[in-house]
Amino acid sequence: MRPYYIKFLVVFFSLSAIISVISSSESYSYALGVNSGNTVNIIQNPTQWVFNNDSGFPSIDSPIVNTTTTTIAPVSQMALENGGEVTVGVQQLPRSLNPYTPQGQNSVAEMIDSAIWPGVFAVGSGDQMVLQQSLIQSAEVVGINPQRVEYQITPGAKWASGQPITANDFIAMWHFILQNSASLPPNLLVSGYSDISTMVSLNSGTEVLLTFTHPYADWNGLFSTIIPPWLLTKAGLPKLSNYSDFVNLPSGGPFVIKNYIPGKSLLLAQNANYFGTKANLEYIKFLVVSNESQMIRDLANGTVDISSSAPNSQLSSFLNANPSVVATQVTTSRLWQIVFNVAVSPLSNLNLRNAIASIIDRTEIFWDTEGIISSDFSMNNNQLFLRGYPQSAGNSAGFQQSNLPNAAQYLIAAKYHMNQNGNYISKKGTPLKLTLLVPLKAKLADAMAGVISAELRYSGIRVSLKYETLHTMLDNSLPEGKFQFALAPYDLSQFPVANAALYVNPDYSEATLKSDLHVTKSNPNKHQKITGHESHNIKINHSNFTNTINKIDYGLSSLTLHSQSDPFSLADDAVNSNISGFQSSAVSSLLQQANQQLNTPISISDYNQADALIWQAMPTLPLFQLPADLIVRVGVENVTYGSGPATFGWDMADWGIQLNSPIPVLH
Repeated sequence: MRPYYIKFLVVFFSLSAIISVISSSESYSYALGVNSGNTVNIIQNPTQWVFNNDSGFPSIDSPIVNTTTTTIAPVSQMALENGGEVTVGVQQLPRSLNPYTPQGQNSVAEMIDSAIWPGVFAVGSGDQMVLQQSLIQSAEVVGINPQRVEYQITPGAKWASGQPITANDFIAMWHFILQNSASLPPNLLVSGYSDISTMVSLNSGTEVLLTFTHPYADWNGLFSTIIPPWLLTKAGLPKLSNYSDFVNLPSGGPFVIKNYIPGKSLLLAQNANYFGTKANLEYIKFLVVSNESQMIRDLANGTVDISSSAPNSQLSSFLNANPSVVATQVTTSRLWQIVFNVAVSPLSNLNLRNAIASIIDRTEIFWDTEGIISSDFSMNNNQLFLRGYPQSAGNSAGFQQSNLPNAAQYLIAAKYHMNQNGNYISKKGTPLKLTLLVPLKAKLADAMAGVISAELRYSGIRVSLKYETLHTMLDNSLPEGKFQFALAPYDLSQFPVANAALYVNPDYSEATLKSDLHVTKSNPNKHQKITGHESHNIKINHSNFTNTINKIDYGLSSLTLHSQSDPFSLADDAVNSNISGFQSSAVSSLLQQANQQLNTPISISDYNQADALIWQAMPTLPLFQLPADLIVRVGVENVTYGSGPATFGWDMADWGIQLNSPIPVLH
């Protein structure tokens, strides 16, 4: 399928890539960038937090939170043409424009969704939450016990059909998500929608009041996409996944779908009935490109203006020789990790996992992997945050680099010693042999696996590589625990509550748990020491097991045990559940606290503490988030890479063509 198994499909190897409110009765401001070119404050009164563009509002330091200011870089003030067209090269077009289906979960679909569907917040550069003021005039937390959030809809907001956008559209969206919550992944923040107890329409439908059962820290991630309610019906839903209906979808965004040729192109045009500020460009075309060589030719001859690709030697040579395009290196949300099966021997032994983590040189894996050419490398030292997330702490401690003396001590503690041939063996003389599961026909993964196995073999641990298609890994081996350790891609969310799902409620079948954890009827309440932390009581009856797990549902989502394939994992080509078997009540408690803490610094501190415990248990060893080159033709302005699922398409209404560009953009 995709050579690099990368989530978003923008030109071959393209990669997929909190706001805070304070629970104190004192009055102070907490600054947050949510509007291009402005410093936006959340002004707290005793009962209300209000988004306000008055950056001169006096700040009063809180005894709980230090006031900080974040400003989003302004949209380019360069003079732009009125209209014009740019072309984005993509590997394939989406099969669905319903973001709540697996087929609609890729970055090209998310880009198009962001152009035609309105929403409350978008995720911009640097994890900034950008209030979409074309739809929402203000987003306010108006109470904390219980938490209440109010949206004020912009007057005149309407669908392209002319029908107004009202509170009822939000309520219909909420009901739709609740009805389908069991089949949706955590990265859609299902837990947040489930935690809403009531939604009320106010002021003739121009205001929406949400009341939460528990505080929900990531409330600003909700309702990022609003779909017309008449499409969220049995008769309407098929239109979101029917190619012939795409051009008839009633946009509520700055663009409409003008033309669609299956397998070839999709054309966005300005929405003539858009209620907000008109987009700069008249057209944006998504063009399917057959391969990377063709993409480079199309960039060279002007057929393609924007693309994103994994850095590589062929692309680097082209960029150095062609001043008509400029590449900006970005970090995507695709994280490669080594995942250990902590529920089965021998890797149920924490000392052995620590030994492996001490041997592996994560920096060397990056630099020695064929196919990656990057000037920027930084290891992921926190497993709950995207790299560079503000205030996230690095908790990798002694695993920053290879440490062979430490590894030797861990192996001795794990009851292994080195024989005269330089290989580690058990007390019974059995060689320490491990099998690393690796995606088949994935050049990048194969290169990484080669470095990993060489490092372990050099240190005396014999490793064999087992290859399976990524589809088989995600559909069978990983969720059913049929592996020792594996090299697997994960897609991190900008919302840590979604990433927390990777370390709660192990995704194993009852049969797997019975055989691998040795749970028996005669001893149903036996604690299992599998991570250095006591797991909760496990019972063998499937319904009892599910009930036991759900008793520690930390408000993250109604995650239940399952062994069936996850269609969202298969659609994303990435792990999005806990496949390691890791369980920890201490981690679960901290994650619950973090998710229900409206004071952002305290919430992040709780997540950081949970991450430190995860590192101590070593269920996964993060390697790195993959880099990408965002390639833009000179003269095309305001294309920026966002941290959300729409990546660089999050602000397409701002794109434009420079007047009197030194290199004309011709189509």
